[in-house]
Amino acid sequence: MSPISQKTRDNIFRAGVALLIGGGALALWAYQDFDKLPNYLRIASLIPVMSSYAMLQVDQYRDWASVQGIDRVHAIGALLAPPLLLIGSLIWLFAAPDAHA
Repeated sequence: MSPISQKTRDNIFRAGVALLIGGGALALWAYQDFDKLPNYLRIASLIPVMSSYAMLQVDQYRDWASVQGIDRVHAIGALLAPPLLLIGSLIWLFAAPDAHA
């Protein structure tokens, strides 16, 4: 696997910053009415912030061959968290339709 170029790194980092700002705004909005939101929306509101975390850590994982041990576990965990949150919120949406309110 080849290392990530500086241009790609910059694009990933900028997208991570944008996701963090947008996700923070979404989380702030969700927090205001957190008790009134259905559980699937509570979970889904965390997805942008969790996605931005992995993108902001791009410098640590640019050269995958140099990442060893527990750092690989952290990188894989950071990448798996957003899709798992999305799947969890979709399951909650479809499996418990009476719990939407």
